[in-house]
Amino acid sequence: MSLNSKELKVIVDLGNSLGYVGDELKQFVNDERMRIEKGNAAKRVFELEKSKLQNAKEMEEQKNKAEEKRLEIAERAKAEAEEKRLAKEAEQKRLEIEAEMADRERRTKLELEARAAQDKKEQREFELKKLASQASQNARNTQPDMLTLKSIFLNLSQLRTLSVQQNTSKHLLRMLADINETLLSDTIQVLEAFDKATNCLSADKKPTIGFVVPVRSQLKAHLHSSGEDSEIIQQLKENLMLKLDRYFTITDLHCVAALLDPRLKSNNNLMSADQRDRAMKLLKQMVSEVPQDHVQSVSSSTNRTDTDSLSPLRKKRRVAEDDFFGDMFTATTSQEDSEVGHSIYDEK
Repeated sequence: MSLNSKELKVIVDLGNSLGYVGDELKQFVNDERMRIEKGNAAKRVFELEKSKLQNAKEMEEQKNKAEEKRLEIAERAKAEAEEKRLAKEAEQKRLEIEAEMADRERRTKLELEARAAQDKKEQREFELKKLASQASQNARNTQPDMLTLKSIFLNLSQLRTLSVQQNTSKHLLRMLADINETLLSDTIQVLEAFDKATNCLSADKKPTIGFVVPVRSQLKAHLHSSGEDSEIIQQLKENLMLKLDRYFTITDLHCVAALLDPRLKSNNNLMSADQRDRAMKLLKQMVSEVPQDHVQSVSSSTNRTDTDSLSPLRKKRRVAEDDFFGDMFTATTSQEDSEVGHSIYDEK
């Protein structure tokens, strides 16, 4: 950039004051002009660099501001994501707590229902044990108890009427009111078979060992539950069946006695094949121990038919037996009646 006239005049005046004239003045003026121009150029370069630095600084500041804004946005997004995550976790925790509480309530309800069912079952078992205990006692001596039960059942309406009319204790009134007539009738029907079985096995003047196997068979058939039995009667029958299997045991001697009854000869449901085989072996052994002359006497007597008429007492007992056994005792011919006896005696 060239100097203006004012600046040149100042340089010339300065050269004159320093004593320069002619060519020396011109050289001084050129030197000063060049120095000044270099200074101006350096200043311009400095200003340019300063401007560049300023621009770079501004750009850096803008960049920093943009980065700060980006970081702020990222931090805000991160904070929002964290807030959403915490909210989701809180919701999940709430659902888990609600599910746990619902499950706890469900388990508590099931436990209460199970406890109530168990209490009901224990109460029913207690009642059944009482009935089973009464049944066991009836099995030993059933007639008085059966008469009492039947008397109560037949006169229940009259008993209730009398208990209301007279000055009766509240305990007796409650007992009469709590009696379930249907259950009492079904119980009598179940226990009546044991009463009949006891009568069949309680003869004083005739052997009844031959009735043991058929009596047990009839009782087991009687205790099979039917579709019309109530739950209590089913449980009663099951308990009586367990007692029957436990205490009413069948020995080989009982099976021998059953085999010797000609009316049971063709009944293959009374005992198993193994029981029948053991009974036959025992029967053969017993016959082998009898003297020969006695065997011949008994063998000949089996061919004779008993024509004696039955006494009234025996007829009554026969009716009771037929009522209990039904058609278990099948009619047989005389030849069939003596078949088992002949096979045993012939082998001896």
